[in-house]
Amino acid sequence: MRVNNDPIPKIRGAGYQIVGVRDVENADFSIRQDVHLARDAPGTPEHLKKYRKSHVNEPGKIQKHWGVAEDQKKFADNYSYGKSTYGSDPVDKVIKAQTLAGLADKFNDIKEAKYASHNREPLGHGFSREYNWPEHIQNKETNNFGVASQGLESAKDMLYPVGGAFIADDPSTTAMYRKTHGNYAPGEQKQRDYNWKINPADHRFGYGEKRVLNGAALALHAERHEEQYPKTVII
Repeated sequence: MRVNNDPIPKIRGAGYQIVGVRDVENADFSIRQDVHLARDAPGTPEHLKKYRKSHVNEPGKIQKHWGVAEDQKKFADNYSYGKSTYGSDPVDKVIKAQTLAGLADKFNDIKEAKYASHNREPLGHGFSREYNWPEHIQNKETNNFGVASQGLESAKDMLYPVGGAFIADDPSTTAMYRKTHGNYAPGEQKQRDYNWKINPADHRFGYGEKRVLNGAALALHAERHEEQYPKTVII
């Protein structure tokens, strides 16, 4: 490998060179200051550290305002705020507290029998209303409430009948569904069938004003209104 000699050896480098504690301040020195700087380099005085963010915001250190940094501690380092909880039994003991056996279980059933909720809502059974049904309908196998369906019907056919929606031909049937279910036709005006002495189709409630032509123009140009000012009378 051939290395040529510097043709201009005495020319100085371009730029500004900082000369002081170190000959040259490069990127390596700026990044690894702990390696290049001497261990006995002067640091921040102790009485000024509380003002510096680099000292207050150190990782794992409690941040304190410089105004209270040197105040005396009111509480110990392991002090916890809030109200401490009282000691209690574990969950398994609380659940098993109602587990009774032997005579204790028998005596507890006698006490619970006094309550109506214990008799009408027994554990593992449905709510009993204690209805006094007639004898001929007490047999649930032969007597059921409602109308029994004839075979199976498709839910799709019930929701979307093949013939379309049911339309009653009788006006009384339509009026009945309109009153009971509010079943109005699309665009149909709601009529409450009030017995008025007036015709609601022609009558208008409220105060009516005189119709004025070019009302917007008169409002914008009030000075041009003929009736705005009294007429001049020549004597």
